[in-house]
Amino acid sequence: MKRKSIISVLMLLVMVFALAGCKKTPAIVGAWTGKTIESAGISMDMEKFAEQLGEAGANFKMTMDVKEDNTFTVDFNGETEQGTWKEDGDKYTLTVDGEDQVVTIEDNQLVFEMTEEDQTVRLIFAK
Repeated sequence: MKRKSIISVLMLLVMVFALAGCKKTPAIVGAWTGKTIESAGISMDMEKFAEQLGEAGANFKMTMDVKEDNTFTVDFNGETEQGTWKEDGDKYTLTVDGEDQVVTIEDNQLVFEMTEEDQTVRLIFAK
């Protein structure tokens, strides 16, 4: 009987440690592609936006690769930047060269929101 109790306790400990080791991957982790830009009440998909740029938009793309080790790489039309990220509740702070940008996940989409000269621009990325 004593042996069965020890085995039961050991199995319980193994299960507790196994569950403690399970860590949920943050929603921000993954490969993201720019899909939509919104400004002044207008929403435009990135392909249309690239068309509006004319020749300059011929190879236009916006991608971001967010790693679980709290680093990321963003490619904005051939310009690549690397940075770090941290989770703060339902928001994420991305940092590149000491500059912070807070982003959110809305409907499984990564949303950047920036305001300059009283104009708000939202960039929306999808996995």
